[in-house]
Amino acid sequence: MTVLAVEIFGVTSMLPYGLMLLRYSRIKQTGVTSPPLPAKKPAEPTVIPDHHKFHVRVMVPCYKESLGTIQNTVEAALDADLPPGSSRTVYLCDDGKDADKKAWAATKAPNVVYVSGRTQAPGEINGKSGNLNNALRNIIYKDYETPAHIPPTELVVVFDADMAAKKCFFVKVLEVMRDQDA
Repeated sequence: MTVLAVEIFGVTSMLPYGLMLLRYSRIKQTGVTSPPLPAKKPAEPTVIPDHHKFHVRVMVPCYKESLGTIQNTVEAALDADLPPGSSRTVYLCDDGKDADKKAWAATKAPNVVYVSGRTQAPGEINGKSGNLNNALRNIIYKDYETPAHIPPTELVVVFDADMAAKKCFFVKVLEVMRDQDA
């Protein structure tokens, strides 16, 4: 009896799916092609007022990832659109102290800053997080006494070494981050 109840439930849940599949498929039935699913409209770029001059700091922590993987991530971050008046700096936070990554980052200066050389305590296992904290404290915000002194137009974004930003990523993020009352 239980098997019969499960089978009836399965059929009732598959019936709407099958009907939608038939309705929106391009299979010709009686000589008429059914309409395709509505296409998603491309997003319009959001206009952010010029007085919001954000500085986006993109941090890419890495350790043993290949140079090609790192290049893809950094290039995507550099190619993504920014609102007018905003700027960006990419920090390649290399815990592996790879000479090839350092040399490649130097070719992208001043938009890409190579960060390495932090000292690890014996037994420390928090590699990437320790590397990010080192870059934030000792490189990016070293001139600020406390986090409260950091301007509200600063934004830190962390991409893992194998992530690639979409072209509209920063525009969409900054749209949400701006103060609506300013």
